[in-house]
Amino acid sequence: MEILLNELSINSQFASVQEFIESCVPPLVSVLNEVDQTQDLLYKKYEFYAQKVTPEASLYDALIGQYSNQRDLIRKFKSQLAALFEDPYWEDSPKHTNGSSYTYNEVNVVGSSLAESCERDRVVISLQCLDYNANVLNVSKNGELIKIDNLYNTGHYETIARERGLLDEFTLAHPGRYRKTRYISQGQSVYREIPTGYLWCLDNLHRDHYEVYNANGYHIGESDLEGNLDSTKKVNGRRI
Repeated sequence: MEILLNELSINSQFASVQEFIESCVPPLVSVLNEVDQTQDLLYKKYEFYAQKVTPEASLYDALIGQYSNQRDLIRKFKSQLAALFEDPYWEDSPKHTNGSSYTYNEVNVVGSSLAESCERDRVVISLQCLDYNANVLNVSKNGELIKIDNLYNTGHYETIARERGLLDEFTLAHPGRYRKTRYISQGQSVYREIPTGYLWCLDNLHRDHYEVYNANGYHIGESDLEGNLDSTKKVNGRRI
């Protein structure tokens, strides 16, 4: 899916950087962990990182700049948060135009990721903000209502992935635990375990167990079909 980061949900709503980090970063990281970044594209606006989380501090300041070195929570989640500052940017190939009207809560949102999402897969990620704390955001395009799925807390990603037919039997059998990746190993789909980042692939010869690899692709053991990992069956040097 094409998922857009909603910069409008960052509007100086926090009294301090510490409040932003403690109240907003954990749910944001939880949402990013649910998103399958091997298949989903996280688009953002060029100025996303310049949005102010407090009247003085930008998102960049809070997560990467002058405040970040003092925050254990930021260091803990650094790898997940890095996706917020990487390509792609939707402005490189915009799909909505100034010729149409886009409004949210009767406010003009032309030029925003919220408007752009109407012309893509209609999914955004919002930070904790009263104006965007809802699973569905109603955007009006030229008077027509468009419903945008909004990922602002855990659990909603799986709901929309299920509704859009993006989950297969394996992921449905283990709700909330795995995401199918775009990778294939020995003719079998590779799955990412959300809490650990481990990669799972059905053994193509015996089909009675899964080969399990860490997030860097190194073998760490085998699992039975119920998902119980046996690390004693690790094969040193094996990679996916």
